Amino acid sequence: KEKLLRESIECFEERHEQEFGYRMDGRQVEWVTARVTGIAKRPQRTTETHSHGDTSKSYDTRKITLMNGNETKADVYRRKSPAPDMIFNGPAIVEQVDTTIWIAKGWKAQQSAEGALWIRRSSND
Repeated sequence: KEKLLRESIECFEERHEQEFGYRMDGRQVEWVTARVTGIAKRPQRTTETHSHGDTSKSYDTRKITLMNGNETKADVYRRKSPAPDMIFNGPAIVEQVDTTIWIAKGWKAQQSAEGALWIRRSSND
């Protein structure tokens, strides 16, 4: 600890002399900012797999009214229910605790093993 303190003050004095042409030996030095870099070994990061339900089917179908006033039926899925890589087509609703996701007609959704929900335009519509 003391050695580190002495070395850091010496380094400061050298830099000060390079910048301003003189040293302030013997004067008190105050640390204002310390930039520290640490290097350590850490365990390999693993990808957490998303827990899924045991169903690849919607649990409900609802009649909904779209913004243009048209009515349609939409399959309803719970967010954790779709099996990994299962693809389901819109119109569909995906419910989760903090949000509701609308999959429009002409779009499809696929849930990855990590739990990401990929929504893409269908090529056949």
